[in-house]
Amino acid sequence: DIQVKLFNNDTRMAIIQVPRDDAKTIQAAITLIMSIGDVPIVASVISTHGSARTMKIAALLELKRSFDRQCEQYEKTSASSLLSSSLPPRAKMNDKQVLKRLRRLEDQMEQIRSIE
Repeated sequence: DIQVKLFNNDTRMAIIQVPRDDAKTIQAAITLIMSIGDVPIVASVISTHGSARTMKIAALLELKRSFDRQCEQYEKTSASSLLSSSLPPRAKMNDKQVLKRLRRLEDQMEQIRSIE
């Protein structure tokens, strides 16, 4: 059986459980998916694992990388706003925004940890 264990649109991550014998075929098929309904997508397999424990570790690391990229993007956007005279300076994230992002990250991490 093929089972979608997790799909999170915010993180753009899906965790799919497939029989070991079918893993290569499913991996190849995923890379050929061009859209879901009318929504164009680019799907790729980040990693393949033989156990739930190693899958969770890899998923948590990918979530961390994604969060780090978002933080870097925010910092770059903030820096470019400060350098451009045509754009108003962007204030640093306030405490409420930081707490909101961290809570969302914790919720996403808990979703991954709770996969059986």
